[in-house]
Amino acid sequence: MDGVTVMSESSGVLFVITGTSGSGKDTIMASVIRALPGVRKAVTAVTRESRSGEIHGQDHYFLSATEFDDWLREGRFVEWANVYGRRYGTPKSEIKDHLLNGTDVILRVDVQGARSIMGVFDSAVVIFVRPESIAAGLERLTDRDTDGEMAVKLRIATAKEELKFCKQADYVIENKTGCVNNAVAQVIGIIHSERKKSL
Repeated sequence: MDGVTVMSESSGVLFVITGTSGSGKDTIMASVIRALPGVRKAVTAVTRESRSGEIHGQDHYFLSATEFDDWLREGRFVEWANVYGRRYGTPKSEIKDHLLNGTDVILRVDVQGARSIMGVFDSAVVIFVRPESIAAGLERLTDRDTDGEMAVKLRIATAKEELKFCKQADYVIENKTGCVNNAVAQVIGIIHSERKKSL
């Protein structure tokens, strides 16, 4: 992203959770945050209304198109992208200051966002989460009736392309149906291992 300096050294470690749609990224990240309170969740911004139970500033920053434009103009994003007709962005304030203060940060973004983050933070640890099959991801996505049938179909088509990104990730986790606790344990193990490396 123009105007952003690549950060190769920081006291904290940036962990990026990415993967295909329907892979369980959000569920895994929520469990990891509960298990590791010392890791700070980076809250991203999105141009959609909050869903039931979601809290502004905690789950996402829910912005109108105009508000998102204002944040862009003010240079408040490390990266941003248009995904499935919505815009997503990662505020600089959610990452840089905390890393420099020695706090580890965990960020959940789609593959497009992960590519951008890797271009800004070359020391980021990228963890790619995938379902055991496209069919398994499809089953999970069809449970998301809030996005509509067309949105689900678009996510399925995109997931096939997103799988190719796993070759660029530092780690690949397979989240098998009914085995999310195993995937969570693997991510926690990766975080502990990478923390030791940074000491």
